[in-house]
Amino acid sequence: LILFSTRLMALFTGASVGSHFAGWNKEYVKIAWMGFVTQAGVSMGLAKEVASSFPDWGPSLENLLVSVIVLNQLLGPPLFKAALIQAGDVHPSKIGTPKKAKVPIFLDLAGAGDESEEES
Repeated sequence: LILFSTRLMALFTGASVGSHFAGWNKEYVKIAWMGFVTQAGVSMGLAKEVASSFPDWGPSLENLLVSVIVLNQLLGPPLFKAALIQAGDVHPSKIGTPKKAKVPIFLDLAGAGDESEEES
């Protein structure tokens, strides 16, 4: 948990400082870090590589890294969703499955399933 918390603080600090210097709106500066929490693919591979390259202490470090990666995977998506809502890119009332979608969301490139949203 110490490594996980330290990583979150580093993400918060780095994203806040970077977005502040980039001249972002204050509200974006506060939430910029939330999109960076989730990560897994390359990290899992590197953890496995450490375990095989250093047989004495590598497996212990691999266990620690995998634990932190799992925590990041659990906390990352809700934080990213919260960041999108706070940034105004997604409205909380519009999140979820549409009631009468004829086309799956990922295939609805033309926005055909959005007819009811225009009326409100």
